[in-house]
Amino acid sequence: MLYNVSSEYIIHKMYSLYTFLMENLKKSYRHGNLAEALVTDALVLLETQTADELSIRVLADRAGVSPRAPYVHFPTKRDLLFAIADRGFQMLIDDSAAAGDEIASIGRAYIGLAVKHPNLFRLMFSGMVAQEQKCGSAGDSFGQLSQAIQKVNPNWGEAEIMQAAVSLWALVHGIADLRIEGLIPDETWETLSLERMAGYIGTMVSDTAKDQAHS
Repeated sequence: MLYNVSSEYIIHKMYSLYTFLMENLKKSYRHGNLAEALVTDALVLLETQTADELSIRVLADRAGVSPRAPYVHFPTKRDLLFAIADRGFQMLIDDSAAAGDEIASIGRAYIGLAVKHPNLFRLMFSGMVAQEQKCGSAGDSFGQLSQAIQKVNPNWGEAEIMQAAVSLWALVHGIADLRIEGLIPDETWETLSLERMAGYIGTMVSDTAKDQAHS
């Protein structure tokens, strides 16, 4: 038996369904590059919360997409965090280059990023990121420092450059970490000089080596 349904009713229902589908389609694909939008917005949220506190659902809502949409680009939260950390290393590379791409300027850029974006910095150098090694820009950042060292020490071999790079990295990372954890007070912070600190270490190591040689 056929239902007695008017053509106007059918048209109205079809239009309602069409409107519903189109609104959801717009909501799911509002961004031409959703992955980029999610990472960029996550960087904003990291200014006031930790990486652990980031919520993909909140990011999806802020981007105006369905809660499932981010998982097309980032199957897990860890994948999103890797992308955020990688962006952080890209920022560090850009900041270092803008500052002059020299050893001291790279160190200052490193500390500057940590002080300006402590939660991002903590994520970049977290055990998760280090163990998974999914941030290609991390290696590029270290390579930037190595190239700066080689530039002023052209006769050094690979092993010497690596040791120098790790030594400088340890110095600036330690300074940055102490500062963002509140262990270097403002009055001390204002007087610190990266070049002077490196010089002190070099002098102490040299003096120790001389003492050992004469003992």
